[in-house]
Amino acid sequence: MCELFSDIPEAIANTMEIYYKVEFYDIRHTPIVPTIDIPNGFGDEKISKEDAYLEYLSFSKAKQIYGESLSEDVTDRLVFELQIIKQREASFIEGGMRNGHKKNALEKVWNEMERKGMYAFNKSHAVCYTWLAYQMAYLKAHYPEEFKQVIEKYYGKSREL
Repeated sequence: MCELFSDIPEAIANTMEIYYKVEFYDIRHTPIVPTIDIPNGFGDEKISKEDAYLEYLSFSKAKQIYGESLSEDVTDRLVFELQIIKQREASFIEGGMRNGHKKNALEKVWNEMERKGMYAFNKSHAVCYTWLAYQMAYLKAHYPEEFKQVIEKYYGKSREL
């Protein structure tokens, strides 16, 4: 970090001041996540109930964002992302078994992550972006000159602050 801000020595002192003001937050507790019940009518012998519902939710949200008729690009992207999720399940289970875990336990963990992921993924991104925005706003408000210098260094002087 010292090398990164060598041309702005006060930025290091300011960053350390912020570091010491931030409280430690212990996240080792049971997460509070709502249970998402999957309605009847999803899944069959070809596709699991969870996969069918995830596909339904994905396409429903895409239609809200992009309109009722989805372009081929959007549809292809959704199908691709859903396939990646399924591929990750296989590699998660295989990797866990190589590390000595039982397949049924790994499947249970995966299903729990997948179920909670429908909720947690969006919420975690919202929390991260909110925290980042808070930090940026704090730096801009309390250290405007240093903030401006860093932005100009990485984005050029054409950016309006």
